[in-house]
Amino acid sequence: MNGQTANQSIQTSSHILYVSVMSLLAILVISIFYGCTSLNRHLSMEPMGPDETGAVIAYIQDQEDRISSFITSGTVSIEAWMRAPEADILIFGTRDPFRLKIEITHPWGGRILHILIEDTKLEVLSFDERTLYIGTFTPYALSRFLPGLNLDKDLVWSVSRGYPILMEYSRFVSFGADQISLLDHEGTQIEIINLLNGGRFPREVLFPIHDINLDFSTYEEINGIYYAQEVKVDGATGNKELVLKYKKMVFNTAAVSAQDFTISPPPGFGKVYLD
Repeated sequence: MNGQTANQSIQTSSHILYVSVMSLLAILVISIFYGCTSLNRHLSMEPMGPDETGAVIAYIQDQEDRISSFITSGTVSIEAWMRAPEADILIFGTRDPFRLKIEITHPWGGRILHILIEDTKLEVLSFDERTLYIGTFTPYALSRFLPGLNLDKDLVWSVSRGYPILMEYSRFVSFGADQISLLDHEGTQIEIINLLNGGRFPREVLFPIHDINLDFSTYEEINGIYYAQEVKVDGATGNKELVLKYKKMVFNTAAVSAQDFTISPPPGFGKVYLD
């Protein structure tokens, strides 16, 4: 009986080992197949199929729909600011109503700029100029304080939130591997999304009409919401005009209140109304 039991145990162990090996081989074959398929499509520069393209667009839109508010902090560097190559930044944002408050501070604590965008209103408090600027938000008005950057409200939100936003489009199409173009009703490309190789995460987004390129890298995830820890903005000059590095991000928090979206100039500051 002991011999029979031992033989049965050996046969059972051999069967389990056989099944395990065959399962691993099957998984390996499937992985190689899909890996080669993705690699072959990428190397041959074949466009993405309609279903694959639509899935990526739906995923990007879903990520945006998950956001109602956020608070983020980190650092910002702007090439035009030679006196402050890198500064601290704190941003508050709500989607409905649309509000963004950006606070830029020297590393040693001195305040540089407070920027408030509230629907169509723009307020900028410049501590160097001891002036509060008030006017209607336009990309041109904002570029006075962020030189070389033609950022509308959607692009400012995208950069601040750390993830691409989809511009209003008529249809989408893929002209190359890991690339999606959004077209208007005339067929003009208004947004070009380049994805990480074989993935769903955007690594570079071009906005030809705005002469703006955005680079997104080092993605992090919080409760199903992704954001890039580093965002680079290329302006019309073709240089890296602005680099944001986010150290902390909080989404959909009740800590964001109306009190965060106010600007109070210190005594003695002047006031200028923007054209």
